[in-house]
Amino acid sequence: MGNRTDEVRRPDVLYDGLFDAYTLAAAELKTNRAPERGQALDCFVAAHADSRGLRDSPEFRRRLGGLLALAADPMVDRYWELTGELTGSPEPTLGAAHEWMRASLETDVAAAAG
Repeated sequence: MGNRTDEVRRPDVLYDGLFDAYTLAAAELKTNRAPERGQALDCFVAAHADSRGLRDSPEFRRRLGGLLALAADPMVDRYWELTGELTGSPEPTLGAAHEWMRASLETDVAAAAG
């Protein structure tokens, strides 16, 4: 992979793709489905890869998982948890969808290594 994984060159592509991925993840969250590989995860990874001018691959998924783990922040997680409680909306928050995607990616990477 000639480019660094953390360099987003096309944020518009990332945000458009994440919108689609989070919409798919929200449907999974509403049914209490465990984080796993599927269309939502593939869409999430594709958004990250496309925005960087890269292709989805096992190596890209491993590196992206590492970046997401580094960026995880308990205070942000708490913010999204409180947001969900305060709004009372039956819809999952973006934070919940993101965490579900991160956990799905982690599961996928572990299965590929295993």
